[in-house]
Amino acid sequence: MHFWRLNQPDYASDYADTFINGDLEHPFSLPGVHCERCGQTWSGSTILPYELPIQLHALNSLKDHRPISGSEHVNLRSSILKALQAAGAPLTELQVGAIFQPGYLDVPSRPEADFLWSGMGSVVVSQRIRDALVDSAINGCVLVPVVPRRIGKRRATLPPPVPSNGEPEALLAEIGPILDPLKVPPYYELVVTAESRQPPGAELEAVCDLCGRETYDDSARQLVMEPEMWNGDDVFFLRTTLWIIVTDSVKTLLERLRPTNLAFTPM
Repeated sequence: MHFWRLNQPDYASDYADTFINGDLEHPFSLPGVHCERCGQTWSGSTILPYELPIQLHALNSLKDHRPISGSEHVNLRSSILKALQAAGAPLTELQVGAIFQPGYLDVPSRPEADFLWSGMGSVVVSQRIRDALVDSAINGCVLVPVVPRRIGKRRATLPPPVPSNGEPEALLAEIGPILDPLKVPPYYELVVTAESRQPPGAELEAVCDLCGRETYDDSARQLVMEPEMWNGDDVFFLRTTLWIIVTDSVKTLLERLRPTNLAFTPM
């Protein structure tokens, strides 16, 4: 069994990267935590395939992301979890910093690629990639529609413009003529829901019993994917990272489609 990391290809510049991929924003997420038990201030980055119930949209703690105490976080997670379960989400726990749907897509150019590397911890894919993964019953991920918000009309194959302040991120603030969202082809966020076992050298040293923070020796961690780390999923994260890993069968499935804006890195 071989494993492959899904990766974005090399671009001619950071401008091209931003121009092609844009940004996927999730407005609602659990805040970080300043834990009174372990003394750490931290947050997670787990993206969930579930939409935040509309009655919770007004909660400032799910929008401003400022860390709260460990005990406050336990109570907040409990109340949010109950609301999600009542809405039908099959969840039994929530992690610090958990990110909710919907996701809003902003791209300075007209999206045409099969893969858009628009955020951390997930990737946006075209309708045909989504259909192939769903039809093949690929597990370890959920495909969730994204909401096109500000989409440029210019072709992504053109040389990207240079924004007024010279920073690639400013391309998002200076999107030119906007394409009608109804003319944007459907795109889906590939939300990864599975992960491998702990990589070598990253054995857990402690887990805070209040906030759940895991401690391991980062300097000893080996970023490899060995067969004994596999939990049987087709798509998954390399644990302790946001690297999206797939099996040989998924790589073969995708390669048959000749996908654009995608590179495979052997693990």
